Amino acid sequence: MKLARIVKVKVLKDKHLNIKFDDGKSFICDMKKYIDKGVSKPLKDDDYFAKVKVEDHTIRWPNEYDICPDTLYREMKKQLKQQHNQ
Repeated sequence: MKLARIVKVKVLKDKHLNIKFDDGKSFICDMKKYIDKGVSKPLKDDDYFAKVKVEDHTIRWPNEYDICPDTLYREMKKQLKQQHNQ
């Protein structure tokens, strides 16, 4: 199985990101569930949240907080399946 690789990220309103993968697929991810405490706590601040970048094929913030691209790809597939079943 090919590993998911993120190639582009765009910050949207209300802690959402538009994430694009190297296979051309993209989705809008609600990041609120990934922002809780510890190293992710700074992301609650909108200005800090907006500092997200694509680095090493994943999304990462200046404090080194990142989320596995495979996790995000699975979430995208789950979201697409739910939309298809509606």
